[in-house]
Amino acid sequence: MKLAVHNRCSDFDSYNHVYISGAATIPSFTAEVGHLNVPAYALNTGNMLESMALDFQRTGGAKATLKIMGQGEVINTTSQGGTPTTRLYKPFSQFNGSIMRNGVALANVTGAKLTYSNGLQSVPNKPAAEFDGTGAAVSPDEWSVAGYSRATAHQILTFGDGSPTFGGTPTDSSIVRLCQELKNRGFKVIFYPQLQIDTITPQAKPWRGHITPTATSDVTAFFTSSTGYNNFITHYANLVVGGTALKSVIDAFMLGSELVGLTNYMPTSGVFPAVTQLASLAATVKTAVGAGVKVTYGADWSEYHSVNGWYHLDALWSNSNIDVVGIVRRLGDGDAANELRRDWERK
Repeated sequence: MKLAVHNRCSDFDSYNHVYISGAATIPSFTAEVGHLNVPAYALNTGNMLESMALDFQRTGGAKATLKIMGQGEVINTTSQGGTPTTRLYKPFSQFNGSIMRNGVALANVTGAKLTYSNGLQSVPNKPAAEFDGTGAAVSPDEWSVAGYSRATAHQILTFGDGSPTFGGTPTDSSIVRLCQELKNRGFKVIFYPQLQIDTITPQAKPWRGHITPTATSDVTAFFTSSTGYNNFITHYANLVVGGTALKSVIDAFMLGSELVGLTNYMPTSGVFPAVTQLASLAATVKTAVGAGVKVTYGADWSEYHSVNGWYHLDALWSNSNIDVVGIVRRLGDGDAANELRRDWERK
């Protein structure tokens, strides 16, 4: 399909914008966002246009909203793009504009919103390495997570002073080795994987609870895409290293925690697609780890109760594959045991 937007205004030149769909590939570009006072210059690579929304009204200026998705970000202390050129701003006059589809004018259009989407999906989960390992010797085993090496994993971002945003994802072998050691020392072990968001701009290290969908398809993509949340969790549920299964050296398995922006999303009254996805994931994990390992999810304090009167997590807590109602509680600096006991007795 070809969508042509033509504008003619007495104060500016006449020009056309032509958007064509159906291409096998989508052009990409690199963009730099600079913070001169830090200084930090975020070089975002592999950017592609996911969608474009054109908003026309009877009065005022026409608006265009672009949603751009990138594949990588590198923070530099100096600009990599040189001095930007100044572009002449040309306002779009919707009074004198016309909208055409396939060469045919759409008559009597006084207000409309057109959204043009390429249907791109973000990749929410990938193991992260703190450095690329070039020329480095790592002991007792080389970094490897779910088949990713240092060369193929996401590289942890660094701030302007060179410090990393996070530590890297622990290796598969180190996780099994640690849990085995804890069991050998008589401890009960709960495996608690956490999703971290490795960005610096526009916000450094945002909380996973801020992941908020705008459509049910966003929830589905987050959980079920090829590198989505389900694969992140089930990798560990099925993990075996050197003949030792992770499930054999733990007592409980958490599906994650604090996905409040996702679980609170209600596209239709009483419908919570992320809760349904978590219940399905619980069934998959329970099948993998077996009856001897408890399965739970850690709800944030702002998440566990209700949304607009709907006790949305009840469908998860009552699921036969969930063994424990989990609520994340961060204790203060005092006597943790007494503080927890006191707060529990208040309920």
